[in-house]
Amino acid sequence: MLYNAIEIPEYWIIDFSDRKVTVLFLEDGLYEEIVYRGDEVIKSLLFTELKLTPSQIFNA
Repeated sequence: MLYNAIEIPEYWIIDFSDRKVTVLFLEDGLYEEIVYRGDEVIKSLLFTELKLTPSQIFNA
């Protein structure tokens, strides 16, 4: 994957059809993913102060 080749530390996939946010973060050369839905607060390793939920994204 190109993101892995250039070591992007974190990226998000916003899925409007399933109303979910997938956060992928690079750990030991592989991407780990966490899926967030509804009012779950999205945790970001890069934006630690961010307090955002999928509901806020999809209802904006």
